[in-house]
Amino acid sequence: TRFSGVTGVQTCALPIYAGYVAWRGVCDESVLSSYTLNTVFDTFGFGLPDGEQLIGYPVAGARNNTARGHRRYNFVWYRLTMDTSDYPRPSLQSLMTDADGQHYPLGIPPHKVNPAHIQKMRQEAQDLLAPQFLEILEKTAQPFLQPIYDVASSQIAFGRVALMGDAAFVARPHVGMGVTKAAEDADALTDAIALHGATPQALSAYEALRQPAGQAIIERARALGAHMQSPTRSRRGVMLETAIDLAKLL
Repeated sequence: TRFSGVTGVQTCALPIYAGYVAWRGVCDESVLSSYTLNTVFDTFGFGLPDGEQLIGYPVAGARNNTARGHRRYNFVWYRLTMDTSDYPRPSLQSLMTDADGQHYPLGIPPHKVNPAHIQKMRQEAQDLLAPQFLEILEKTAQPFLQPIYDVASSQIAFGRVALMGDAAFVARPHVGMGVTKAAEDADALTDAIALHGATPQALSAYEALRQPAGQAIIERARALGAHMQSPTRSRRGVMLETAIDLAKLL
């Protein structure tokens, strides 16, 4: 059972580990080769080794600079934490433990990730990833990782207390809905209070609208993450389904 941090509020939400982690990082545009810049940098790129998924896209650089030459490329590489026939994988326990043996069950700080795990990740990238993505990973100064969990609350209103954003639902990053979900929660709560006043009835109305929406986001994220457990899925299908189901629009 997960407690929200508000005295007496119990969300009945159990974090569920998805069985994989995300290696993440940003690489400065200025250090990349012309080949990578011309073929990948300006794209929403995909790498789909069997049972894995890498996505990448350009983002602003230091001080939110979006000028060409000063941007960064953000990557997220989803990897299982169970052994495969080709690559024995470190356990989640091992990945969340630094070189001094300190374990970080709630998430390891980027500067504490064991260098041996970073080295192993980069070595395996040589066999698994396209050369452009390999270059981006090798030139990223500080890759970090996050374990992937689902958290879904069956109840988000408790009398005069309501949960919003990640306090109510934590979806896998595939959907890119963290900020949007929180903003929509805030908008719905504002509307409910405007209609019902600052009352438990307003929070019940908010819950009736946003609890199903949060659950739908969780289910969508799980569907997008199923590629890691079903490596025979169509790679084209995985790309079309990511974030927006483009197959329904084409």
